[in-house]
Amino acid sequence: MTKKNIILGIIIFILTCIICYIIYSGSARNDVVLSSFKEENNNITLRVNVTSSMGYIRKMKVKEKGSNYYLTFYSTFGVNNKIGAKDTFLLNVPNYINEIYINQNGKYELVLIKDVVSNEWIQIYD
Repeated sequence: MTKKNIILGIIIFILTCIICYIIYSGSARNDVVLSSFKEENNNITLRVNVTSSMGYIRKMKVKEKGSNYYLTFYSTFGVNNKIGAKDTFLLNVPNYINEIYINQNGKYELVLIKDVVSNEWIQIYD
């Protein structure tokens, strides 16, 4: 083998490792819990935590279905990387939204419900 082939092989190996690292990290987390929330006008500030000892959250995706919001949180890139990690997310909530769910253990669990009388949000605890 020539020196060029060895260097090319090393570069291909490193690129393959980087691509696999990006593909397999940053996936949806199923261990996110709502620790607290703050309601102001049509915005809710969510403070969330993970129940496992490893990993951090970097982003939240909101899916609207009827009068409900379904939230999925995604981990940071890497096994236990703090870069880009967040624990507070701002959620704009229109008046017609009545329930908010978080993806936990592979299914969506109800975490916030709007009181029909007072129009205030109430946290649901397990």
